[in-house]
Amino acid sequence: MILRFFCFILFSFSYQLAFSADISDKNYTDNEVKSRVSAMPLMFKSKYDDIVASYVKTYFVKARPKAARIIGHTSMYFPIFEKYIKEMNLPMDLRFLPIVESALDPNAVSRSKATGLWQFMAATGEEYGLNQNHFVEERKDPHRSTKAALTYLQKLYSKYGDWSLALAAYNGGPGTVNRAIKRGRSKNFWKIKKYLPKETRNYIPAFTAAAYLFKYYEYHDITPAYPEVQLQMTDYTKVYEEISFDQISGITGIPTYTIEYLNPSYKQKIIPKSYSGNFLILPAWAIEIMEPFLPKPNQKFVVKSGVVNRAENINYLSTSYTVQVSDNLQKVGEIFNCQPYLIKLWNNLRRDHLIPGEKLKVYLVTSTLKVQSEKKKIVPLTKLSTQKIQSINVLQALKPQRQRDRQYHIIKEGESILDISKLYPGVSLKNILDANLWLKERKGIFPGKKIVIP
Repeated sequence: MILRFFCFILFSFSYQLAFSADISDKNYTDNEVKSRVSAMPLMFKSKYDDIVASYVKTYFVKARPKAARIIGHTSMYFPIFEKYIKEMNLPMDLRFLPIVESALDPNAVSRSKATGLWQFMAATGEEYGLNQNHFVEERKDPHRSTKAALTYLQKLYSKYGDWSLALAAYNGGPGTVNRAIKRGRSKNFWKIKKYLPKETRNYIPAFTAAAYLFKYYEYHDITPAYPEVQLQMTDYTKVYEEISFDQISGITGIPTYTIEYLNPSYKQKIIPKSYSGNFLILPAWAIEIMEPFLPKPNQKFVVKSGVVNRAENINYLSTSYTVQVSDNLQKVGEIFNCQPYLIKLWNNLRRDHLIPGEKLKVYLVTSTLKVQSEKKKIVPLTKLSTQKIQSINVLQALKPQRQRDRQYHIIKEGESILDISKLYPGVSLKNILDANLWLKERKGIFPGKKIVIP
């Protein structure tokens, strides 16, 4: 991938005029990029040069759709990266590395057969515990490959004491970096880079440009190309006994192609038996349905009493949430059953704190949850936790039988359904959704609309 980016330098002159024309209308200059890069906080000193400039221009001129896709797909993978980075107490900047390596594509395979988000070679993958056999290719597993890559990077940093050298060794191998250090008589990347192979020499500039893409994409009018919402709002569980994608689909109602997309490491659409547990990634609402049916270690897969939960008519209601005084990103994420990172991404937040009174764009998941018995009889369920707003807000399939004891509310500018529910004592969010089934079919609400308050 890096070589493909580097090839752009050969054509830089032909694209220079197009780049200048593109940015002139936005009052943007190379000097502004240089200023941002030079001041950009990274785990090593950020430096602007012609190679960094060429990568930045590739993202924002030649490969704008690719840049938009990369930013959009951070919604799927950055929460996973951040989880393990925090657990291992490593620099958060390491989450930018798979942008350089694979453009956030777990199915990426290089010409040298490096595979996955972190582009592990087969031997290195095996060294760090990534299985590769008839059933699995764990270099494509978002969880296992991330933990393996961070373990390797941690080892490299312990060896060199410098993140730029650790990254260079990740790309070119420790032997390559050791020889450059010996020839250059220095452990300063910029002083020894002329002794490195071209690809490794350009690795730190490529990493710098990837960090710049993430931090400043909105300055270049890049609109993230998000995957569908259910692919963003995911969660995971561990599976210990063999289970097929068809069985998972039968329980949750999720198409097998969606399960396959979220779980690219399983070659046969089967999660094999594992004493340590294999990862299963699904939309967050489906994890809650799936977990009761997953057998514990040494138990066969059996659906007791022939009862299967299926969530049908899944809808993601785009709404707003007004930040309360005691709120933080973690709390809002728990309310809407999504990762805090998504709250920041959806609202283009560059800070980790919330301001009371500000409006946040969020998604509320609604569905009809049904139990299918052996006789195929469909029965609507209405179970909902009172501790928090669940990712699955169960809507009754039948209209309320009693039509009295209700009032109406006219939606005002800036109000969300959650805000409205707080105005009426004894009325929950679920009550309002139950009484207004049309809400699940819309992408949002608008001022002036009348809703039923039961």
